[in-house]
Amino acid sequence: MNPRVATHGVRSAVSCLAASFILGVVMVNADEAPAAPAAEVTTNISTAASATNAPAPAAPAPAKDWSVTTSQDYFSMYIFRGVAVLKSNPIWSPSVIATYKNLTAYYYGYYGSGSDTVPGNKWYEEDDFAADVHQGLFDDKLTVTAGAYGYLYPDGKSGKDTYEFYGKLAWSNYVNPYIGLNWDVHAIEGGYGVAGVTHTYDLTQMLKLKEGQSLSIIPSAQLGISFGYTQSDVNWNDVLLGINIPFNITPALSVHAQYQCSIALNSAHAVGAGNYSIADVGISYSF
Repeated sequence: MNPRVATHGVRSAVSCLAASFILGVVMVNADEAPAAPAAEVTTNISTAASATNAPAPAAPAPAKDWSVTTSQDYFSMYIFRGVAVLKSNPIWSPSVIATYKNLTAYYYGYYGSGSDTVPGNKWYEEDDFAADVHQGLFDDKLTVTAGAYGYLYPDGKSGKDTYEFYGKLAWSNYVNPYIGLNWDVHAIEGGYGVAGVTHTYDLTQMLKLKEGQSLSIIPSAQLGISFGYTQSDVNWNDVLLGINIPFNITPALSVHAQYQCSIALNSAHAVGAGNYSIADVGISYSF
């Protein structure tokens, strides 16, 4: 299930928070299901002094109204909503995201050693499918997203198939706050809510990268709330702090490295979850 995070199982909340601070997580990215965000405010970190004598920019090429992005990610551990799914085992996650105007469709796969989840199940298999529609309001300052998400386990052992509906509200400003709710309507019949913030610091101009290249640093913070999802009551579930560093080698080809820190709160603690440090590397190509 997505978003997923990965970790080597470091269990100290103090070291987890300290690592996040060192990496620049100074703020408090569908959970859970992926959802198109509002047009995020981005800070350009540049050493350019003046554009007084710069020539007039050329007219931009017409933007296409569709895209397809395929990615491959490797997580050092599979964490879902604050809970370790495969204990300390790593996971491989291929994905495809297709957009057309305000419609988006998603596929995420999760594959790894499954013996920690179900005894005798040597290979964990999960295929997630989602689709949503988003609409901008108030001059696109607010983006409203609604969609559906399905979790399928082809081997019949790794988990129980289930489905969710989800919604998200995202506001475009410096910290780009958002709230979201996923509600399971099949296997669990409970919900998982999130509230978070994020910001993109664009280092492209400061580093004077070549045309077509870009480098950003994206800190984020998210609070998860269980509405009868992790356990039967409504309670704080987890905190997820992160920093992602994507580098566009070309406009189409990108690589990224990400660190996240998952901190278990009441509901996650009740089912034996702890605090985890998270590592992820990936590559993606967009058409």
